[in-house]
Amino acid sequence: MQNEWIDQYLDVIQQLENEVDSYSTEDDMFEVLDGTTNSGGTMVMHLIGNMRHFYGAVLLNDGYVRDREFEFSGRMDRTTMKSEIMLIRGMVQVYFSKVDDSSFMEDFPAEFAGHTVSKGFMYLKLLQHFTYHLGQINYHRRSRA
Repeated sequence: MQNEWIDQYLDVIQQLENEVDSYSTEDDMFEVLDGTTNSGGTMVMHLIGNMRHFYGAVLLNDGYVRDREFEFSGRMDRTTMKSEIMLIRGMVQVYFSKVDDSSFMEDFPAEFAGHTVSKGFMYLKLLQHFTYHLGQINYHRRSRA
């Protein structure tokens, strides 16, 4: 089952990289459109931070310290974004190559919304969160054209 999870995550991570590559300029990526509160670039940074936190810090214990405020108020250049995307791609591959089907029922090592949840629940929740924001990024990019 872990191969299916790797495939799903690698697919959306590749889509994220494609979105980053498809913006004409970094300024376009960080423009906040009328009626919205976040730019596509901000959502990219948020996805990177979210994945680095949950897969890196929580599941792989890699020492990453999340700066959620920076995700929404800072700015990252395209080269750094692509390096970070490459890093999360590798994290997902490493993590899911080490798990077996029985781990999906284990408790996730951190609470979610104040509750103990299974790892399987979090894998799905994190993928759902990723695809939600990926759609926002795609819409933002296409609205800029």
